[in-house]
Amino acid sequence: MSNVIQIVSLILALLATSCSSNEPRAIFRSKSDERVPKKAVASTDVPQYPWNDSTSSLQVVTKEFFRCKGSSLNPPHIIYENGKEKDRTWDCGGVERHGLPVRNGEEYVYPALLEILNFIQTSLKKPVIITSGHRCPSHEQYVGSTSSKHLIAAAVSFMVEGHETRPERVVREIVRYYEVNPLFAGIKFTQTETGWKNKEVFFRVYTPTDGRNLDNRHPFPYIELEVRFDRQLSKPVTFSWGEAQTYLRK
Repeated sequence: MSNVIQIVSLILALLATSCSSNEPRAIFRSKSDERVPKKAVASTDVPQYPWNDSTSSLQVVTKEFFRCKGSSLNPPHIIYENGKEKDRTWDCGGVERHGLPVRNGEEYVYPALLEILNFIQTSLKKPVIITSGHRCPSHEQYVGSTSSKHLIAAAVSFMVEGHETRPERVVREIVRYYEVNPLFAGIKFTQTETGWKNKEVFFRVYTPTDGRNLDNRHPFPYIELEVRFDRQLSKPVTFSWGEAQTYLRK
């Protein structure tokens, strides 16, 4: 009987020691045990964009990039004077309500803008980011302007990815577009108090501290480029409310 008591006491002592130990215990498996096979995890490729690879083609800037950025979901723009509400404007419906200005029955953006932006992309191998293209009259008023050439798709505000803080590099490419193109031989830029101009275009750089409208609420400089001369009609481009109203209804 005493032997049985000694054996039981020894077993209890061993169990108590194993339970109180912090050392990991080995788990023994029989030869018949099978491991649960690991499930294969499908790999997902990170989306590749044209500007991720300098050897690939960038997306061509077309008039589709110029569609009005207005949205009926935007809150009203309220103007205060002396602490009281003076005026309240609502945004337009954007692409859901209207298209681009129309010329000869088709939506139209001045070709000079498209050509220059695509030249910049090709030269710098970086995408152009259009912050403001065409604006319908409602969106023009909403962003705090009244009669800019954005209304007739003759102006564009933009940056270049990777050059957000270096607009001078982009400025150089605009000038170089006219220097290397034989069609514009003899066309030179002159600097004004606000920017640079030649016969066909005018552009200026807006710094982060310059006045901003609601289309350019970002901390980077941006370039405003507008057309001064219409190649097709051989006449200066001037703003007119009549042309501004010629946009397609959806």
